[in-house]
Amino acid sequence: AWGSGGVDEPDPLRAKLQVVGAAFPVSCLPPDRQEPLKAAGILDLDGPRITLDLDYGLPASDAVARLHVDAAGLGTFNAEAEFSYIWVDGREDMEEPIPVMFLDHAVISFDDDGLFQRVSSLLPPPLIGDGAGLFIEGALGQELIQMNSDVTGNNAESLTPDQQAFLTSLVEAWPAFAAKPQSIVVETTMQGDAFLDLELFEDDPREVFRALRPRVSLAPAVRSSYIATELLQ
Repeated sequence: AWGSGGVDEPDPLRAKLQVVGAAFPVSCLPPDRQEPLKAAGILDLDGPRITLDLDYGLPASDAVARLHVDAAGLGTFNAEAEFSYIWVDGREDMEEPIPVMFLDHAVISFDDDGLFQRVSSLLPPPLIGDGAGLFIEGALGQELIQMNSDVTGNNAESLTPDQQAFLTSLVEAWPAFAAKPQSIVVETTMQGDAFLDLELFEDDPREVFRALRPRVSLAPAVRSSYIATELLQ
């Protein structure tokens, strides 16, 4: 709805969806999703607060989307995306318009409240042991190299600089989180906004790393606007 701003400076359009006290048994999930949770001793999923908050500015067509999920005894998940511009282009096909999105910043975080302890026994020992960093560097590094080979049709021998920077940040952050599970964050670090060319990202996943420059850490670089006050009310 419109706020109290004037015609020249209208308040953002805001949409908010909130579910409080949501709870359901794991048995409601498909069988293949139930087994890992049951093995971790999780028989019920309890999300006391799930909030999706959307702000859309006019006439600039900028937007902020925030998701906050708090699962008692498991942890808290937060995601925020800030767009300098988001709209759709229907000039070629109005029935299937193309989204036009310029992303300023995005951050996803998980604050542990017991989930890691429950699932750690299900994880491969090398992923949580003293050599976790080396294991991730070798395993995920090879997966990314194979992905590059599939894209180019040639045998890639190395990662792109942005892939390597992401992998290095993960290798540094994950062992620290596994040793003392508190918070872990994935955040974009590009300078300025980035056009989200979804077709290009699908054809060449290397472009995701180049455009967004994702990094993993134990705390977001920007805390001030990370969790909106409205999400906690």
